[in-house]
Amino acid sequence: MRNQSVQDAQQSLNNAFQAVSQLEGTPNEKQVMNSARNAMEHARRAIEQARNHGEQQTVDEMERQIGELQARFESAQDDSAKHIN
Repeated sequence: MRNQSVQDAQQSLNNAFQAVSQLEGTPNEKQVMNSARNAMEHARRAIEQARNHGEQQTVDEMERQIGELQARFESAQDDSAKHIN
């Protein structure tokens, strides 16, 4: 059975992916942007916790994914600024 902190980190990462996907679909919604930002921060904290208790390879993959998600978030944030201005 996988370590609970690794499972929690994976769930947080999944939530962050869903939040960023929603942001990409509704680029001018400030509340959606804040939710995505909060979900990503929660995922980062959960991944760090998993690093302290989990499987290195799994955590490395999650960190790679959060990096890709950060790029998507920044792109959606830029698109949002274009809609607002």
